[in-house]
Amino acid sequence: MERRRVLRFLLVSLLSLCAEGASIALGESHSCVSMTGGTVKCWGYNYYGQLGNGTLGSGTDSPTPVDVSGITTAASIAMGAFHSCALLTGGTVKCWGRDTDGQLGNGDETTADSATPVDVTGITTATSLALGYIHSCALLTDGTVKCWGYNDYGNLGDGTRTASPTPVDVKDITTATSIASGRHHACALLTDGTIKCWGHNADGPIGNGVVSREQTTPVAVTGITTATSIAAGGWHTCALLTDGTMMCWGWNNKGQLGYETPTDDDSRTPGIVSSITTATATSIGLGGYHSCVLLTDGTVKCWGDDYYGQLGNGDETTADSATPVDVSGITTATSIALGHGHACALLTDGAVMCWGHNFYGQLGNGTKSDPMINNAGEDTPVFALRIELRRPCTCCESEMKSLGFSVGAEECHVEL
Repeated sequence: MERRRVLRFLLVSLLSLCAEGASIALGESHSCVSMTGGTVKCWGYNYYGQLGNGTLGSGTDSPTPVDVSGITTAASIAMGAFHSCALLTGGTVKCWGRDTDGQLGNGDETTADSATPVDVTGITTATSLALGYIHSCALLTDGTVKCWGYNDYGNLGDGTRTASPTPVDVKDITTATSIASGRHHACALLTDGTIKCWGHNADGPIGNGVVSREQTTPVAVTGITTATSIAAGGWHTCALLTDGTMMCWGWNNKGQLGYETPTDDDSRTPGIVSSITTATATSIGLGGYHSCVLLTDGTVKCWGDDYYGQLGNGDETTADSATPVDVSGITTATSIALGHGHACALLTDGAVMCWGHNFYGQLGNGTKSDPMINNAGEDTPVFALRIELRRPCTCCESEMKSLGFSVGAEECHVEL
């Protein structure tokens, strides 16, 4: 059994290379995927033009994927509540959708919504993006971070509470390796394994042991020194550590912190997520009030709010869970993404599977939940679309054969 487990892990790891260049990101009620060829497709809610296909307003939602106009070289994507952004291969950024506070970053002080992508001003060396409810941030090649948009809670980290329609420098961040944005806060993982956060902190998502309405400059998260990745949800934050365990902090009204001893109390400092044991977690995703983790064997566990079935475990009672539960039928995931009340996973064969809230067609399976049923959604994953993989399974044929895999023309399987 141990050999089978190890081989399964190696197979999932190798096959994940086949989906290189593809990524998924979810907003409040819309979803997007960057395709391996550099294009982007989106689906779901579109009142503010966040699908990027040139339409907006009532009646423009789409329960199936549509092409984002003019994007052909996307390297990755990120979603806010009602806006979307794409990082292009040259390090520039384009955004589209709602622009109430300058979150599109194009310098337009009229803050007009845009149904097609616009250029973010002054960003030419971005390596990753992180979007909040109405703010946006970019990590640059030199380890610094720039943010733009809404700033009432210090979301931009520039020491002010003034909104900006163009990017501004986050203070005192010079060695960031990744970034994450929650509803009104943001965080940066630094090269030394520590984390700094800024913005709204009424429920403790900044993790510095205190509670405050706003934190306008970055402060260190208490007790985190070995982080390898970070994620931010509505009002909570989590980090994956070098030993594969996971810590979370912030608001815990639905059990989204995943503590072994369930509590409704918020946590101002990080605590351990139960059932995520040493060296099993590879990446994390946070939604409005729920959290998920991708494990080394390609399975996914989720916990917290299950009002719309966003835990994906098939529980028709939609009961919240303060401890991780298995997402039904997902065994070969390579990445995950969470929206406010839904979640999606990208599988090794290029399939995108989604579950949870579906009032606006954000699951991408061609249907919408009945708006007259308050908690209607899909409590198990449904198929949204399949990404054409850039490289076939045979891209790693020699490596697979050396590990005991048999590589066929159409699929890979393990000879035990």
